[in-house]
Amino acid sequence: MEFVALSDPSVRLAFWLGASSVTITLILIFRVVMLRLFLLRRERHSSQFTERWQPPLLRCIMGDHVEFPTLHANDEMDLIYLAVHFHETLRGDAKDRINQALQILELGPRLRSILQDGSLDERLAAATALGHMQDHLSWDVLKSLLNDGSSALSVIAARSLVLIDAEAASTLVIPVIISRRDWPTPKLVTMIKESAVLQQEFLQQVARDIQHRQPYLPRMMRLVEAIRPNQPLPFIRDLLNISDDAELISAGLRLTRDPEDLDLIRGRADDRHLAVQVQVASALGRLGTEADVPRLIALLNSREWWVRYRAAQSLINLPFLGRDSITQIIGETNDPFARDMLKQVLAETVTP
Repeated sequence: MEFVALSDPSVRLAFWLGASSVTITLILIFRVVMLRLFLLRRERHSSQFTERWQPPLLRCIMGDHVEFPTLHANDEMDLIYLAVHFHETLRGDAKDRINQALQILELGPRLRSILQDGSLDERLAAATALGHMQDHLSWDVLKSLLNDGSSALSVIAARSLVLIDAEAASTLVIPVIISRRDWPTPKLVTMIKESAVLQQEFLQQVARDIQHRQPYLPRMMRLVEAIRPNQPLPFIRDLLNISDDAELISAGLRLTRDPEDLDLIRGRADDRHLAVQVQVASALGRLGTEADVPRLIALLNSREWWVRYRAAQSLINLPFLGRDSITQIIGETNDPFARDMLKQVLAETVTP
């Protein structure tokens, strides 16, 4: 009977399908178990490494003389990751002492080798460490990585170049900031804010781009806004004078902090674009005088909710307008939407 059953093609097919399914299931279970064992072994190794290396590194950071343990080959990446962690969190002398420790352990050549031949994660860590170590020997390799297919690796390479030599790196990095749209904005902001030299060169580039009305200006202005430079930006006046792009004008108005620019702000009060009107209202709230109250009241009568809201906020926040003045404006306003908006914003500002 068994022979007859197995000789049937459909039965044989079902048998082999079942056997294959069982085999595949066993292989998957084996792989999961092996992966779990590998992860447990890796966690145990990392824990042992941290117990062995973190105390002497912390003593080194504190300025104590330290005898480091023997560095085994399979501990190198753990040490590099730990050093990168310290590099990103420490400042000043403590950071210099970490660099001294890496030099004592002669990790420079190994880091340069990993930068070229390691996995992506290893190369990211190596590039970061070499930048913090200000390793000039890695300059050419880091420079070649600016155009790497990995946006993560290329932006880390750019930052490392800036950390090594900001002045020389600026001429290399700024054109790539312009050309590479895949670089994450937070990474760019961190890199530019870390270096006063790069920030100054970047702002000068933006000023030149405004004069030449470059098509990538909106993205550059978004970066300027994210950086929030703690210095006057004369090119904002040029932008407000010559640009007819609503996005650029809005960015310029957001960045305006100089009372001397009030006339430029007032000149945009009749702009037909919603985004511009919103920013005009906000800017007049920051810098406006008593002469700007009628302009804000006019914006308060806008058909657009956001324009009315910003205008109401600005009116209420003007230091020379008290609650009685706001109440008077409410009473004199004919537009019911404008009155309701002022009442709403006034209620929002009342301390519970």
